[in-house]
Amino acid sequence: MIVSRGSNGKRPFNYVPVLLGNGNICLLIGEEGGQRQTKYFDYGKQFGSVVPMIWWAGRRYDDPLQKLIPFGHFETEIKMGKKSINQAAKVAWEQELDVDKGLVRTLSTYDEIHELTSDFVTFDHNLLVVHKEVKGEQTLANLELVFRYILHSSMKEHSLPAQMRAEARWDSEQKILRVHYRVDGSRDYQGVVLLFSDVEVKPIIDGNTFELRSSSAKDSQANFFLLLMDNEEASSYLEEAIELARVVKKDGYQKVLQKHLKDWERFWSRSYINLPDKDLVSIWKTCLYHIRSSTTKWSIPTGILETHWWGKFFFDEIFSYLALVSSNHIKLAERVPKFRLQTLSKALEMTKGVGARYPWESTEQGDEASPPGPWRNEVHLMAIIASECWTHYLYNQDLEFLRQIYPVIKECAEYLRQWHVYELSEDKAVIGACTDLDEALFPVRNPLYTLSGTIHTFRTAKQASQILGLDEDLRSIWRELARKLKNTLPYDGEKYVPFEGASHQSLGCLGIVFPFCLLSPQDPIVRKTIFDFMNRCRTSTGWRPSSQEDFYLKGSMGKKMKEKESWIWNSAWLATCLARMEEGELLGKIFEKIKPLTDAFGSLSEVKTSKQTLHHWFVTAAGSYVYALNEALVQSSPEEIRILPAIPRKWDEISFKLSCQGNVKVEMKFSQGRVRQLHLSSSLQQRKRIVIPEGLVGIQYGVSGGRLVCLGTKEKKTIFEAEFEGNLTVKFK
Repeated sequence: MIVSRGSNGKRPFNYVPVLLGNGNICLLIGEEGGQRQTKYFDYGKQFGSVVPMIWWAGRRYDDPLQKLIPFGHFETEIKMGKKSINQAAKVAWEQELDVDKGLVRTLSTYDEIHELTSDFVTFDHNLLVVHKEVKGEQTLANLELVFRYILHSSMKEHSLPAQMRAEARWDSEQKILRVHYRVDGSRDYQGVVLLFSDVEVKPIIDGNTFELRSSSAKDSQANFFLLLMDNEEASSYLEEAIELARVVKKDGYQKVLQKHLKDWERFWSRSYINLPDKDLVSIWKTCLYHIRSSTTKWSIPTGILETHWWGKFFFDEIFSYLALVSSNHIKLAERVPKFRLQTLSKALEMTKGVGARYPWESTEQGDEASPPGPWRNEVHLMAIIASECWTHYLYNQDLEFLRQIYPVIKECAEYLRQWHVYELSEDKAVIGACTDLDEALFPVRNPLYTLSGTIHTFRTAKQASQILGLDEDLRSIWRELARKLKNTLPYDGEKYVPFEGASHQSLGCLGIVFPFCLLSPQDPIVRKTIFDFMNRCRTSTGWRPSSQEDFYLKGSMGKKMKEKESWIWNSAWLATCLARMEEGELLGKIFEKIKPLTDAFGSLSEVKTSKQTLHHWFVTAAGSYVYALNEALVQSSPEEIRILPAIPRKWDEISFKLSCQGNVKVEMKFSQGRVRQLHLSSSLQQRKRIVIPEGLVGIQYGVSGGRLVCLGTKEKKTIFEAEFEGNLTVKFK
């Protein structure tokens, strides 16, 4: 549980509204426990401002950018007689995000009045639940609790959202306030917003403002519910919404809450980590909570918010995907590659069937929705998509899944081959001009990151086709092109560089280790390359994408900042590379740099300077952080599991439960500098190498559920061979 506190009505300097969501609806909760229209941060004209609103994934306008349709905001108020208590100055204030339970609690004190608000969004329905409780030192006379919902666009409270028509009515039989609406968006959206309570209420309808007011002065607490449903979810959405509201009212708040708590309990039961540094663990949990709250039924956007590119899908999904799959949320993570399969036909349309060209900013239907710019010439996205599909097979070992997803891998490889690879000789090939991961310079020829991704895609396609016995003719072509491309990796005689002739270093160089696993992390040239990025792209507080002096975060007025910025997600990306290089001490220093960059509740943003922050609650950063920490604790291939490959020496007490490639879950306990217990489980018969750094594990142990043999030591690592079916438990002496 992570708490933010304030006094005299003031909030902490790093405060950011709390994010609630279920992957379908998403909203920010301010320090009063509601969504009072306040500009917390202004990102400038391009990105807008952070204003608490309700957003619904996949509900879009038909404008060129396919922006999300806003669904207004809610507020609560306490009235005693005609006086609004909330207008008085706060004496004290405290807010808590309970990620274990998926809810936020806010306690406000106004002189002798104490106001408690608890908010949560249920897992399986677009149901916002708001619990209000008021306590006083004296009798609360003429008390009235108010729940107010205003259907509007950001900071335009007096009118409905653009292209929306709405009509409200009070259902006196069901005691539900029904707001019927219709939006001429990218689709014909017809839906309803239901407002109801578990106490007697008086409804008020005033234009686009709708209120429920408790009608009994005895009610010092009440529960309010807001439910959204539309024709995208069900053709009979109105009947289903009313029936759900009826069930909620019948079951009552406590039953709804208990179901919600069990859903989050099931989520957290799938994985955990424990470290001596509790701050790192808290951030890890907040990040996983954030990812779960933002994982749509399609894929994972950078945020279901208007400030986050209106909830569209980028290559960034790879980080949150890897965070989920390595944290044993296999089925949840599967939505990411399955989304690319569902939109494959659109990607093929882009090339008239000659390979799959996925959009840079994808809508839920697979349409391109990014504005014109150099990013549209970034093609490394296809390599990321192929990698997601292949990686998921490595984790689940499901041959039928690979058979289903193989067309995505194949068509991504074919797009890169037929549109971007140029053969120079029998031994060399290059990537044609494009925009690489580093968007500061474009176009560039044969850039390192795109080149690495293309080689990895050809290798992946070859392996997948071989397993399935398909496309033998293409297999040999992919193999040869991967070999020829590898021979042209841009190299300045000491290290790999962004492109031939480049004198700067950029984030793209990390791709050779992660996410593409192109070269051995122990290769001297690879290590020199990663360390070059680490040294040249460092700032006083973290790391930035490029060492170029003119690459700065721009202020809201377009002026270049004088201070170099820190990008949290690529700092964590660097940590993943260091984990694979087995540099535990350096990795620990990266995480120490990230900790002070967090905002309230341990949330992560995209980029910071001392004066400006962009994109709070940035899902990419959350995914990058979780995966980096997981990689420090366990790394895997279908044949091998590497335990504690890159931990700082001061991490002397560790336990975790995570998933590995090869369809294995691993649970481990480490104390006083030694591995004490190891538990492996799988639905398949397994034979695995287990690798643990020498000195962290003994060679005397007891085994149950299978067989474990010590094969000796090599390169300062103790190697075991494990065989089991179901479960294997090892207790080391």
